[in-house]
Amino acid sequence: TSNGQGVITLPANATGFVSTIAGADLTMAGRIQGAGQLNCYGEAQVRIGGTLANTFTGGVQGFSGDLVLQKPAGVTALPLSSPSVDAGVVVGNGGPARLILAATNQIADDNYVRLEEGAEFNLAGFNEVIGSLIMTGASVSTGAGALGIVGDFFTLPSSLTSTLTGNLTTGSGGGSPATEWI
Repeated sequence: TSNGQGVITLPANATGFVSTIAGADLTMAGRIQGAGQLNCYGEAQVRIGGTLANTFTGGVQGFSGDLVLQKPAGVTALPLSSPSVDAGVVVGNGGPARLILAATNQIADDNYVRLEEGAEFNLAGFNEVIGSLIMTGASVSTGAGALGIVGDFFTLPSSLTSTLTGNLTTGSGGGSPATEWI
């Protein structure tokens, strides 16, 4: 296991790559900032931790392995992507991939989460609110926690079945309800 404590700056129009091998987990405990994108590959866990909210705006892609969000409850691990960047939070599309919460409210509430074939979003009993959810042959499990979706919820065609197990709320809490395409 390796721990990174310093600030990571992702420049605009650039991608920061994190690659791990089995048994070589990595914890990034410093702030991640800038306008670039973060891409994670590998067979081990990449943990985004530390006490400072991340502010990078290029989105994140967890192509394979586990992406564990472990900042203190309510401290943003995955901030909202810039409106000019179609990135959000993308999990899968490169091998078995899981997005795992280790605390409540790790993802910016307006951010979208896209789960590609075989990907899993495990809330592990914690609560999370996201902007939209797009699933293509993927799974979401909340445990005792709940997933709130304030925007759209789509499932796209796949040879695999998309499943959502647990507690789900949709709508914007007093505004118009979300569009649900299942």
